Amino acid sequence: PKYKSFNENNGTISYPDNFHYFFFKTNQNILEKCNFNISLIGSSLGGFYATYISDIYNLKSVSINPVVPNHLSEMKNLIGKHQNFQTMENYYFTKEMYSFLNKIKINELNNPLNHLSFVQLQDEVLNHFDTISYYKNSHLCIESLGSHKFNNFETKIPYILDFLI
Repeated sequence: PKYKSFNENNGTISYPDNFHYFFFKTNQNILEKCNFNISLIGSSLGGFYATYISDIYNLKSVSINPVVPNHLSEMKNLIGKHQNFQTMENYYFTKEMYSFLNKIKINELNNPLNHLSFVQLQDEVLNHFDTISYYKNSHLCIESLGSHKFNNFETKIPYILDFLI
């Protein structure tokens, strides 16, 4: 099936309502057939997904200024059209996508020590108190300055590799 389509009239990218289902089903198939260790890394919403998948499959994950379940209520007002700042592509965050995030959220981690979360307190997008509280029993690296894009991420790579290996 085609997962992404481009509308030339308004320059937007849209995903079918079941896009997230196919995304996770594909990942599930890969994980179940894999014969080597897998770890996941994600930033922001990617951190939410990495945490979800790794907690379900008992894998290690690293998240950078991640979205956590308490952030979801604030995301409801984001439903609508947006623009990717890197590619300049327009896309829609739909009600179905928002509902899906609420459906898969894990309110309490089953395997908290499998998670390493990097949080910069000057994140201008997400409430860091929610993030720190969510990962309180996990490995946390908290920095007082920074931003949502996580400044100086490259300096954390050795720490990440030590955690994952």
